[in-house]
Amino acid sequence: MPREVSFLLIVAALGLIGGNHLVWTAALILMGIRLLGLESIYSGLEQWGVRAGLTLLVVAILTPFVSGSLTFPGIWAALRTPSGAVAAIMGALASYLGKFGIEGMQAHPEMALGLVIGSILGASLLGGVPTGPLIAAGAAVIILRSLGIDP
Repeated sequence: MPREVSFLLIVAALGLIGGNHLVWTAALILMGIRLLGLESIYSGLEQWGVRAGLTLLVVAILTPFVSGSLTFPGIWAALRTPSGAVAAIMGALASYLGKFGIEGMQAHPEMALGLVIGSILGASLLGGVPTGPLIAAGAAVIILRSLGIDP
């Protein structure tokens, strides 16, 4: 069995054990691509996958605004609550960190290995959601810069 398929089987198993369908589904999709001999897709996924995923995430987040689920008075009322205000601040901070994460991973692809392993472990064993790599990469870049290390 090819090493890549073995790795993906381990990732899928960790996702199943941790009850994280995002992890095991992604692993099985990538395994299917590999087993079907469609490896040429990988370069496109590597180049555009994160941006495409983020675009879909933003579309999902904006949908309630255009579907009528949220109204402007409701939005302002929610932002005036403590939980709404804190969530808005944290969302802004996470977006800011994500910007550095994209920059860091593009400049230093070796960061991706640690982020991927950490995300797999966090998602499969801790019940997290694998959306943290960009934020983690952004935090890593900021920490490295504060230590005088050019990431």
